Amino acid sequence: MNSEVTEKRFLIDALYGSPLSVLSDCIRGFLISAPGFDLIACDYSNIEGRVLAWLSGETWKTKAFEDFDNSKGPDLYKISAQRIFNCELSQIDDAKRLVGKVAELALGYQGGKNAFAKMAKNHGLKIKESEANKIKEAWREAHKKIVNYWYEVEDCSIKAIETPGKIYFTGPRGREVKFKKVGSFLLCKLPSGRALTYPYPKIEKIITPWGQEKDAMTYMGITNNQWCKQNSYGGLLVENITQAVARDLLAEGIVNCETNNYPIVMHVHDECVSEVPEGFGSIEEMIKLMCRKPKWADGLPLVAQGWRGKRYKK
Repeated sequence: MNSEVTEKRFLIDALYGSPLSVLSDCIRGFLISAPGFDLIACDYSNIEGRVLAWLSGETWKTKAFEDFDNSKGPDLYKISAQRIFNCELSQIDDAKRLVGKVAELALGYQGGKNAFAKMAKNHGLKIKESEANKIKEAWREAHKKIVNYWYEVEDCSIKAIETPGKIYFTGPRGREVKFKKVGSFLLCKLPSGRALTYPYPKIEKIITPWGQEKDAMTYMGITNNQWCKQNSYGGLLVENITQAVARDLLAEGIVNCETNNYPIVMHVHDECVSEVPEGFGSIEEMIKLMCRKPKWADGLPLVAQGWRGKRYKK
């Protein structure tokens, strides 16, 4: 690679980031509405953090989300940082807030110091291993119900495998998840009534991501297009459950939009995109439809943001 190409590559990295990321951002703009139509896009705000707090009964956190949504409190990254650093909210600057953000992204599914350090690096945050471990411990101390939920969910899955046909459940009343082994499958019934399915579950000794040997559920699944054995632990099962509940909320939002003349032309993760005639509807109305909660999601703080335009964007 000659010096001129190297220099241009450096400039692209410095100004815009990874060339592949820049290219993928550009591709979004190739998706446009038909003549005479607009795109309206709405995506849920911090949906996994909200669902996890709700599922586990971490009530201080669901209240913090509600306060922020009603302009009565700071964002969750600041609150998370405040609890990690055990200081006044006024002492949370941008650097400390970033620590709170990384902690929220990295630690909710039983991530440890290595998970935090890896996520921190992705956000340009330099943290020593000893400091990463202190942050992990502080986050877990502030989220005792979420931590307990990891172990309770894992315990239920193991007990259900050991006693086929019997139901084991955990979680606050009205939002429990229920495990039952039926034939060659372990079923996990979600608050919506839908079930996750784990084929051919067994209890075996595994080595956890943090190097501990323990008895845990294994099951068969697909990795790299191959049918193979999968290891599990509490945080991974909770991640499955949380993302599945978020999916159920998105599905409800899609139905609400479709039945009110907001046809969904695509959806990406926690975002829905509708194509509507120019002058029809509004961002605000579509957000209300997306956030109209089903009865089973009572108490879950759900909000969304949106935009309207001709070209798809991030």
